Amino acid sequence: MNTTQLDNGQPSGCPFSKPKDFIPWAPEFVQNPYPTFKWLRSLGPVAYSEAMDYWVVNSRDAIKEILMDEERFSANLMLSTMTKWPEDVARELAAVIPDRPMLKDLDGEPHEKARRFLRFAFTPRRLEWIREDVERIADDCLDSLFADGDGSGDIVRRFTDIAPIRVLMKFLGIPDDMGEQIRAWSHNREDMLQGNLTEEELRAGVQPLKDYYAYARQRIEELEANPGDDYMSEVIQLWKEEQPDNVVWDDVLNILMSLMNAGHATTSDLFGNGLWALLTHREQWDKLCADPDLVPEAIEEMLRWETSVPAWRRRALVDLEIEGHHIPAGSKMFLLLGSGNRDESVVSDGELFDIERTDGRQYLTFSAGAHYCLGQSLAKLELNTFFRRLVARYPQLELREGYVPDYRVNAFHRGPNSLPVELGPEPLVAGAGAFVERDAR
Repeated sequence: MNTTQLDNGQPSGCPFSKPKDFIPWAPEFVQNPYPTFKWLRSLGPVAYSEAMDYWVVNSRDAIKEILMDEERFSANLMLSTMTKWPEDVARELAAVIPDRPMLKDLDGEPHEKARRFLRFAFTPRRLEWIREDVERIADDCLDSLFADGDGSGDIVRRFTDIAPIRVLMKFLGIPDDMGEQIRAWSHNREDMLQGNLTEEELRAGVQPLKDYYAYARQRIEELEANPGDDYMSEVIQLWKEEQPDNVVWDDVLNILMSLMNAGHATTSDLFGNGLWALLTHREQWDKLCADPDLVPEAIEEMLRWETSVPAWRRRALVDLEIEGHHIPAGSKMFLLLGSGNRDESVVSDGELFDIERTDGRQYLTFSAGAHYCLGQSLAKLELNTFFRRLVARYPQLELREGYVPDYRVNAFHRGPNSLPVELGPEPLVAGAGAFVERDAR
């Protein structure tokens, strides 16, 4: 992802000539947002996009300050979809989607209350409870990766998209055979709320979104009647104890919807982005295969270099100044987390992917402040397990020559739709004092 500089100061690969024209839907930006991020950082930490009607914030320190400041910035943007819904779509979905904020949209005491019910989800006890399932699911996916017998397969469709959703189904007490359907519903919901769909596409997405919410309500009723040892059963019982006389079931529904969406899409995309980074930086892949103990450090660098959540939002609650720019109360803020992660004022040579880097831990991939990702420990457990097993099983893995991935058009989610891989020649690996063929006898 190297860039060259043009005469007008733009890096090549940046489709915009002025910040006011910035939108996250431009095809060149969707394919590779990092030249644009670098260009915006060169102009200053904040700029106004007339095309979006958002203030675009790109420096790591400015983004973190906004995320940490609950007095001057609100997370409540629940009614602000990225594409305006037609009236008939909004009217039909109003009867389905609760008019109560999701966890990510809550501020203050309501947010703190909801998080209290979620903190116990990712305790060491709960992570140990799920660990064997994570390992089993990883092995199952690796068994099927090259099941066609021709030494090739799509690792997104057979591993990175499949394993996290199967882990999530176990975690939430949802039947394993619902995984593919939940994944499809979840992607549709994300694109309805955060994508750039046409009116025809929005109308086509209404029924799947209604089905998604109907299933979630049904599953809550089933788990209330017959609780299991899963996390969602615990949430339901705790919520009933907290509100014994008046359970607000829409709040429980929003918790489940939050977990079903955030619990797999972000991890799947992190996994896919990390693989893309490693397989297109072959020396880093080979280094990891030769020393699997580097996996935790490698994951930290993957999280920094190519986040699955490149942007997020806030709303200004008061008039304020940022680097000489007057930001009126009510202004919408578009926070470029992916830009902050490569900010050269924080991390040296931020465009460089280096799994042995020591200065890259201040990334924004899991947000910051009150909304710091509760599930990051589970995501890291999954990624550590997946990558350790992958490099041990298939060190000769190669990306199909010349392949360039495509990405969904979504403002807040980024991950490859497909990564076709092949088995190359057996690599040389570290042996007893020398490099030897892996399957030498």
